[in-house]
Amino acid sequence: MSCSRVEKITVTLQKPGVTMRFLLIFLLIITIPLWAQNKVKQTFKRYMNTANSAGLTGEETARYLLALNGLNTVSVTQSKGIMGDHYDPIKSVIRLSPKHFSTPSLTSAVVAAHEVGHALQDHQGYVLFKFRQALYPVAAIGSNLAFYLLIFGVLFGFNQLAVYGLVFMSTIVLFQLATLPVELNASHRAMNQLLSANVITSEETGGARQILNAAALTYVAAVLVALLQFFYFFFAIFGGRR
Repeated sequence: MSCSRVEKITVTLQKPGVTMRFLLIFLLIITIPLWAQNKVKQTFKRYMNTANSAGLTGEETARYLLALNGLNTVSVTQSKGIMGDHYDPIKSVIRLSPKHFSTPSLTSAVVAAHEVGHALQDHQGYVLFKFRQALYPVAAIGSNLAFYLLIFGVLFGFNQLAVYGLVFMSTIVLFQLATLPVELNASHRAMNQLLSANVITSEETGGARQILNAAALTYVAAVLVALLQFFYFFFAIFGGRR
């Protein structure tokens, strides 16, 4: 690596505007997810202490809604370890965290209904869900390689290597952008299912929407963080060029 290249990167990163830009982006990358997670934690906790009117646990809610929609091939199990609430389209199973699996709370019912929403997307061939699933393996590879290539490329002045890292990072951004509408659609389906199946009453819709909206913030935060990370490294690579 030539001295001129090192000097170029050093000078670029030391410019006041660039330094402040990097610092601001870095702080946003840290604070946005923390804020979203805190909002989710508070909202979920509040309604974990409120029983849903049907008295159904998360497991019972999921099984009931799946049966109403004829999705008898989708199973419902309790997740293990650090795995949380999610729908696995490969094994066609809804996994719920222990507290949501066995608690008859409003939070548990809403979370279970949201995962049923994903099962409906899968079995009804929802285009964006299929698109996101197709992107997943590419984004998974990108997430493993992007940061190593970017950090190594930027620190040691291998711009071509850093550009490859940026390309891999773009797959993560695309995946997060595709995830957001999929999650919002699953929440919309969840609310409709809960009301039509009388799992919740009209008086409980306000709380249910708060739970879904809080969860949606995590996906909005993920999109923002992915974009901020992309532009952070974009400016680190190209910011000093004329």
